[in-house]
Amino acid sequence: MSKLSPHLGKDITERILLKRFTELCSSEMFYVRKLSTAHFGYYCLVISRETFEKTILPCYLALCQDEIWGVRKMCADVIVYISAVCPTQLRYDLLAPTFAKLLGDECRWVRLSAYQTLGAFIATFADPPLIKIDTNSSGDLILINNNGDEFNPGATFGFSTINSIYMKEDFGFNNVLKQNYDENNGGAQLDDWMVKLLEDCEEEQKKENSCGGGDSKKEKYISQHEDDLLLYSDLNYWYTRPPPLDLQLSVETLPSIGNQANVSLEDIVTDHLEEMYATINLNESKLPPGGAETPSSDIKGDNLELTNVSDSNSTVNSLKPVEEKKEPPQKIVPQDLLDSYIAMARSENNLENDMSFFCAYSLPAVLLTLGRDNWPLLKSTLDNLAGHVSYKVRRSIASSLHEIGTILGTELASKDLSPLFEGFLKDLDEVRIRILTNLSAFLQLIDEEQRIKFLPKLDEFLRVDYAFNWRFHETLAQQLTECVPLFQPADVVKYIRFSEALMTHNVAVVRDAALILVARIVKHIYKDRSLTSSYLSVIAERFAHSKKWKLRQTFACLCAEILARDAMEPEEFASLLLPHLLDLSWDPVANVRLVVARCIVNHIIKKEFFADPQNEKIDALQTVLRRLQADKDRDVRMLAELPL
Repeated sequence: MSKLSPHLGKDITERILLKRFTELCSSEMFYVRKLSTAHFGYYCLVISRETFEKTILPCYLALCQDEIWGVRKMCADVIVYISAVCPTQLRYDLLAPTFAKLLGDECRWVRLSAYQTLGAFIATFADPPLIKIDTNSSGDLILINNNGDEFNPGATFGFSTINSIYMKEDFGFNNVLKQNYDENNGGAQLDDWMVKLLEDCEEEQKKENSCGGGDSKKEKYISQHEDDLLLYSDLNYWYTRPPPLDLQLSVETLPSIGNQANVSLEDIVTDHLEEMYATINLNESKLPPGGAETPSSDIKGDNLELTNVSDSNSTVNSLKPVEEKKEPPQKIVPQDLLDSYIAMARSENNLENDMSFFCAYSLPAVLLTLGRDNWPLLKSTLDNLAGHVSYKVRRSIASSLHEIGTILGTELASKDLSPLFEGFLKDLDEVRIRILTNLSAFLQLIDEEQRIKFLPKLDEFLRVDYAFNWRFHETLAQQLTECVPLFQPADVVKYIRFSEALMTHNVAVVRDAALILVARIVKHIYKDRSLTSSYLSVIAERFAHSKKWKLRQTFACLCAEILARDAMEPEEFASLLLPHLLDLSWDPVANVRLVVARCIVNHIIKKEFFADPQNEKIDALQTVLRRLQADKDRDVRMLAELPL
């Protein structure tokens, strides 16, 4: 019924289907409510704004408070569809607080789904909108951006991986994970949202009946196993009981200990106050009445008020902070949602890798929503994600680095993104290929000074972790072809000399891409005659006169590519490359002669310069062509025939 609504149109959907749909959303059976919640997007795609505000939105908000965790989880999954068509004020006043409650839901599966959609939800606050609802060829709902690309991080990461991470049943998993986190971070405290996901395993098990059901036999076994561990632990085995306590002696010494404790407390607090105020330059003339007994100071923006703490023997001054409501640094997105999003990037343990991935995937959309002016709020988030322990998170950032640079502009991209780009050059192939795919786009964004610094480091892309990864080298040749116009001719010849190495690659596809690259280099440096002559002479010496027939054949293919792309004038070609090409017509290998014949017939003869009867090169060409037409190899003879 729901999938029919986009085909039936607004009138029929609102008049016939919508009422039945709302009845299903309030069904007594939770699985009906859950399935109905999953189809909200189909109606959001069709109905009018007035119907949405009166019918769909109240129904959705009611389901967000459903007592069944599965229904609330589905609400977290589809909130982006609701928010995409929701008016701005209602999104800010109603949807944002509701989503904040889902982020702090008592069920961890609801919280996980909410965090997975947090980035996309923030992107719906953009003005003009960045995300809209559409359907694919199968009739399923999708989210697309303004360019028509699908916004679906789950397809990239794989939800099977997510489930395998979070559905581990090891009873000691959460505690061990938290212990490792504390050891690696010097005992630093976890963020609140991470504590909710990692701590209180026993509390989660008590709620298992409402969050997915529980296994009583398994819980009984785990409880019995934990009791056995406590009973037979080393601490109990080696424990020695202390001697009996003398109660009379304890009662006699208790008052003196109490007095000593009181004096110590007063001394400690007094010393602390004196030490703290000794570092603060206070103007006594500005103190309020009462002198030093009621001091007040504003230290680093925190107001401190003085209160009296009375004890049985003494009264000391104590400071406590008074919280002030600070204005949020931006008003585009609710600050609590943005804080939760930023916290996702600070997870360094294996359990939270997927949360960081969703944060990385939606970072360009969130940045575009907040705008370039709010870049300082997300800079540390990008740095944390770029250095994340999981290569999948780093790979996602590497894929979108050029998009982030487009949003930031040349100055910020050169300053803040260039160090990240340089770090990705030394990463795994899975990460480097994402940087390489958008190499030319990123280099166009940064300023010329930074661009030249990266030029000598581009040869690092020749190194691959696996020798059979030929697609990596093919992408390198393609991207370098687009990068050639960004540099000076002398720098291109000096630093992209490794293009010759790509021409000797074992895979023909890589060699073909390298031929296009070299032809583009020749076209770029053509105006500098001396530079062009020296560059082509080196190539001719290495390839045209090589002992390997494949290299000689590659040189003939290069000549054809240069002529096909008009990389240089025919006169220059005739003086620099044609003599070496005609020498290859005598090559003992038929495959080399075959390429020479094809180059002469398809490219050289068709040029007006070589078709001129007064050209001094015409006699040599006709002689070579007649000899190839009488070649002993049938394929060479066939390719040397001139078309009628």
